[in-house]
Amino acid sequence: MLIDRKDLLERIKDGKKFVVGVRKEFWAGTFDEAKTVQLVTRDGKDFIATRAEAEHDELESVPVF
Repeated sequence: MLIDRKDLLERIKDGKKFVVGVRKEFWAGTFDEAKTVQLVTRDGKDFIATRAEAEHDELESVPVF
C-alpha cells in the first residue's frame, strides 16, 4: 500500500496503527511484522519513524519508490 507522507502522518495522529513487514511467501495476505511506525516530535517538528530516537523521517526496511 502506498500512502503519501501527509496522509500517513494524519492517519497516525488519528490513532491508526502501521507496521513495517514482509509478506510471507505462499501465505496470501500474511506478513511477518517487523517494527511499528510511530510519530516522533522533536523541537516542534513531527517525524514518521520506526524508532523513538529518530531526528528525521526514518522508516527502516521500507523501500523507497
